[in-house]
Amino acid sequence: MRGLLALSHAGVLFESSSAVEAIKMLLLCVGCRSELTVMEKEQGWILLQSPQDHLRGVSLLARAVVHYACPETTRMLLDLVIPLLDRGDKKHRLTMMAFFVELLRYKEAKKLPHPDTLDRLEEWTKHPSPVFRSLGLRGLGILATQPGKVEQVKALLPAILWGSDEKDDGSILEAISAVQNLLQSLDGSERTSVARKLIPLLDAVSQGLLTCPSPARQCCDSGVVVVAYLT
Repeated sequence: MRGLLALSHAGVLFESSSAVEAIKMLLLCVGCRSELTVMEKEQGWILLQSPQDHLRGVSLLARAVVHYACPETTRMLLDLVIPLLDRGDKKHRLTMMAFFVELLRYKEAKKLPHPDTLDRLEEWTKHPSPVFRSLGLRGLGILATQPGKVEQVKALLPAILWGSDEKDDGSILEAISAVQNLLQSLDGSERTSVARKLIPLLDAVSQGLLTCPSPARQCCDSGVVVVAYLT
């Protein structure tokens, strides 16, 4: 697994065919057959090599690692990824960011230093790039599902709402998902108060700002959940 990150650190993008083949061989050599199966079944290798879907492929690979790898391996990857988040050009950074965000699903990620992780994600939500903002919002949404991080994420609700861009489908979806995850961890009036703050995002959806049918359906589904908290 260390070799997987070394490829990117050495300047080899995951989306190159040679890097993809190297990743396959690496996973096979270290016995990660389940991860290989997931990538094959979900067309992960095709996603990795697609300029449009590259980050989806990276996220799929990271989720497979979190699900199947031993805790020691996942923790090692977290320790290796973090120093790489601020290095390299934009493509390399986004690859590492997408991988890091999905590794936050690992239950031991709650032991990461609160200020460092949360400050980093908040910073991404303020980045000019909508992709950076979307990844920051996704990370906050993942942390909102972890009991030890709920209060810290709740304190960053302004950053979550600010990070969504009414002209960008991805950031709106991630912001709605993050708040929805947060709502599920709150009780009573606190839940209602947070839900009300999501109304501007739902208004953006109702005004037809999202043109992609599939994401629009996801937003509508999330909106129904939020409205349920307000009634």
